[in-house]
Amino acid sequence: MLRHPALPTCAVLYILWAYIPNSVLESYGIYYYPSKYWAVALPTWVCVTVVAVYWAYEGCACSMLGIGSGVSWALVVKVGEKERH
Repeated sequence: MLRHPALPTCAVLYILWAYIPNSVLESYGIYYYPSKYWAVALPTWVCVTVVAVYWAYEGCACSMLGIGSGVSWALVVKVGEKERH
């Protein structure tokens, strides 16, 4: 499987940008860069989005299959009690 060389390069640049202080970047002549806020915010937004999409997909799949509709917890408990004895 071939990997595109831009992915590791972008990952390394992202990590360097996140950890190198602004004064060091400016000493190298780099003055235009995003706020360090995005070093934390971007991965957080991506993780939250992935979890939300998963939950939405699971909720839609359960509602389309009819799982959870018409099933009472009392029935689930009674079935569980019968299996124990």
